[in-house]
Amino acid sequence: MEYGAFTECKNLTSLHFTSKMKDFGENCIVNCPNLAEICFDGCDLTTSPMGLMMNVAPKLTVRVPERMSAKVFCYKYFDFKEKDLCL
Repeated sequence: MEYGAFTECKNLTSLHFTSKMKDFGENCIVNCPNLAEICFDGCDLTTSPMGLMMNVAPKLTVRVPERMSAKVFCYKYFDFKEKDLCL
C-alpha cells in the first residue's frame, strides 16, 4: 500500500486487512477522523515501516496479529501524537 493511500477519508469508519496484504507504506493512513477500527488479521507487519498512521480518530480500536502485542504495535506504527493513546 502506497504512502497516503487512505488520506483525508472523512467517511471511512473501518479497515480490515488480511494476510494477503503484504506491504504497508509509511503513513498510508492519514487524517481519517472517523476511522473507528482497523484490523490486521494475519498480516505480517514485521517488514512494515514505522509510522503507518498519522492523525487518526482519537477512539480508534486496532486489532493486531496474535504474535504482536498492542503496546509494541502502538509504539512502532503510530505517529508520535497518537502514542499517548496507547494503553
